[in-house]
Amino acid sequence: MKKFLLTISLAGICAAVFAQLDLRSYPKPISTRSGSTMLSIFNACPESPDGKYLCYVNYKDLHKKEGQIIIQERATGKERVISDAHLGVHNGANAVWIDNRLIAAQSPDYHHFEVFDAQTGKVVFGPIDGDLPHKSVGGLLFFARNAETSSAPDLGVWVLDTKTGKQRKVISQDDLYQALHALNSDITDQNVILLHTDPSPTNDRVAIGYRYGGGGDEKRTPVLAYFNSDRSGITDFSDVGMLKNRPMHPLWYDNDTFMGVFTGEPEKRISRYNLAGDRIEILSGTSTHEGVSPDRQWYVGEGSYYKPDSDGYNRVWLRVKDNEQPVALLAQWKENEVTWKLRAHVSASFSNDGKRIYFNRGTDDDRSEAVVFELQDYLDKVKK
Repeated sequence: MKKFLLTISLAGICAAVFAQLDLRSYPKPISTRSGSTMLSIFNACPESPDGKYLCYVNYKDLHKKEGQIIIQERATGKERVISDAHLGVHNGANAVWIDNRLIAAQSPDYHHFEVFDAQTGKVVFGPIDGDLPHKSVGGLLFFARNAETSSAPDLGVWVLDTKTGKQRKVISQDDLYQALHALNSDITDQNVILLHTDPSPTNDRVAIGYRYGGGGDEKRTPVLAYFNSDRSGITDFSDVGMLKNRPMHPLWYDNDTFMGVFTGEPEKRISRYNLAGDRIEILSGTSTHEGVSPDRQWYVGEGSYYKPDSDGYNRVWLRVKDNEQPVALLAQWKENEVTWKLRAHVSASFSNDGKRIYFNRGTDDDRSEAVVFELQDYLDKVKK
């Protein structure tokens, strides 16, 4: 019922012309700890599914790869440090909630992850060699092992069933290469890394960023691949597909389509794609590390693509579907070394009930500050 009421509120204001509101004073820090605070990767909700807990990383110094992974009880503000970890600042601990109690985080370093009991802080599984995904569905945790971050010999995409503790290889890196090379002979198995593992909303398919080639100053070539999550054979590759037009920072929109930033145009708009990679819908305006609401009606992220605006400021905008112009300014700060040089990106996301928006903003003293914004504050402003 609550989500229905929020949809009605949106439907009521969509008929009007959107005015850009300045709501920079509304987002509030999630923590009073000194140093910097960071959320997980873009569009990864930092809240437990029931909204009771919140996970973030606290760094004393962003230049040092040392952080503490913290669980906060939202109602009381009570906190527990569940792990000290050797982490870069790009995606914090890449924390992923599995259910209301279990959470996975890259710990004790970026080469391994552990699954914690958020209520007790105890390790339930791990450390496990691998890189965490954008989300977990139904107790399954898909993860990638690749040569750049893994010391394990068996590279590829794996899955951990947190209900049984069993691990299963879904597809090896070599098998993935063979399947992709059959689709496009230009794809090689040279200098491969696997990034951004992302299961579809019902776990039917798994997407993975396959990057190959490059070296030195030359960047790897990115490919977005996907395959059935229950595949059992190593010789049948008919379930492996790839997008011929890959969006930047792709995510599943639903079980059969993707969303991401379209890089084949100057505007770099958030768009929707079918499984072949054809753009089938323009969702909203320019962004880079966007977050999307569960009902796919709201978007939040930068107002520029991989750089500050032309005046040297970074800005975070709230957007609504089918409108390219943003509707509210949520944050603004002069670019320093934090957001783009250190890569402490905005990494926006929504709460599971769609009521709250989380993102990282820069500060004048070169820190990253994780903040939360109540979407109802915008709706109340519009009603006045």
